[in-house]
Amino acid sequence: MAREYTPFQQQAITTDGADICVAAGAGSGKTGVLVERYLRLILDSRNGTLPPELRAGIDNILVITFTDKATREMKARIVSALLQENLLEERRQVE
Repeated sequence: MAREYTPFQQQAITTDGADICVAAGAGSGKTGVLVERYLRLILDSRNGTLPPELRAGIDNILVITFTDKATREMKARIVSALLQENLLEERRQVE
């Protein structure tokens, strides 16, 4: 089942050509939003729907979290999302 995002979350997922900062309280969906943004960037880069100057691969994206626990959670969700999209090489690069 696909998750529904608020308009602000959707904006964070789909904004191109700008850095974003996602700040919200615990349990508000920050990790999900960032994973969706990450996955969209990878997919849109692969299929050429992003302008060349905005395209990125796994080795071009920096994801920062504040704790080791959050890092493990983010990585696990990214790996899961890549596997769901059958992006096996990208999953290997994350690992």
